[in-house]
Amino acid sequence: MNPLLQPGAAPILPASRMLPVTIVAGVLVALLLISAAVRWYAREVSMPRYCNDPQGALARLERILIERKPAPDNQARAPYLVAAKLIFLLPQASNEPTEAYLARVAARIDALCRGAAPRLDQE
Repeated sequence: MNPLLQPGAAPILPASRMLPVTIVAGVLVALLLISAAVRWYAREVSMPRYCNDPQGALARLERILIERKPAPDNQARAPYLVAAKLIFLLPQASNEPTEAYLARVAARIDALCRGAAPRLDQE
């Protein structure tokens, strides 16, 4: 008879060996859930905000990309921070010219506002 099947035999995978696997699995699941939540928030909350004034957001984004100090001292900086979030939501490719990037962002905002936007991770 197999000694592992006898009563009182040591388990094949002791609980002390399963603890690291359980912790790693738990952390992996947590990271996947956070990633899914961030993508949902970007798609459903952050991006639709640009439908109110897409041209203004694109103009501020262009100033952020081109000028060293895009927000004048006598002007509020909050609109520029909102426009700068586009750089995070739709990052510029490494060799993508600024004009092409702005056109891509404009097309993405236009598609989003018309309701035909693809998911952020499918661009």
